Amino acid sequence: MQARREEADNSRPGADEYGGLNTPSQLEKDLGAFQGTKSAQKIIVIEYEDENTKPEFKAYPIQNNDKLFETTERSVEARIIKGFSVPKELINSEKSSGLSNGSEKKEAIIEFNDNTSTDRLELSETFAELFSHFHININPADNWNITPVPTLIADDNIGVKAGSSINDLLLSNIPSKNKIATLVHAFGFKQAEAEAMCLS
Repeated sequence: MQARREEADNSRPGADEYGGLNTPSQLEKDLGAFQGTKSAQKIIVIEYEDENTKPEFKAYPIQNNDKLFETTERSVEARIIKGFSVPKELINSEKSSGLSNGSEKKEAIIEFNDNTSTDRLELSETFAELFSHFHININPADNWNITPVPTLIADDNIGVKAGSSINDLLLSNIPSKNKIATLVHAFGFKQAEAEAMCLS
């Protein structure tokens, strides 16, 4: 018994006139009952009467891409670490050593701040030069220094220490959009939470 498989092809001329030509056969309908995730546990039994009608089964190669993204993720992490001199403890803290006293993240932040100190200085000098002749004085203190990443974010009890910083931010005299952006990007709040905090 040979299986007939014909895909619907409506691109040929006159396909609309002969719509019944591409209707699936009974075998195709029967095999369709075994397709999909719901039918994964079903077993097909094919019976034949003699050796001449014995069906021939061909192996269909299956691509297993389960590990593809794991490797991609690791390679992206490695590129970030190499390209931007970001310590690996700051990229994925879950993969850092399990036997630690918690100081690795603090040391990584200090290392990151050391690596980026010249870049921060160049940026602050560029901002000072750019905005020195701006039509509005947007920085009355004339302090364009870019603050290094504080090491307190490595602590487990960040909520206690960050609470006063969040209160200072909310009570400060800066636009609400800036407050919201700081709460989202620096403190990890969701957009809706940050907006709700700035309304009150």
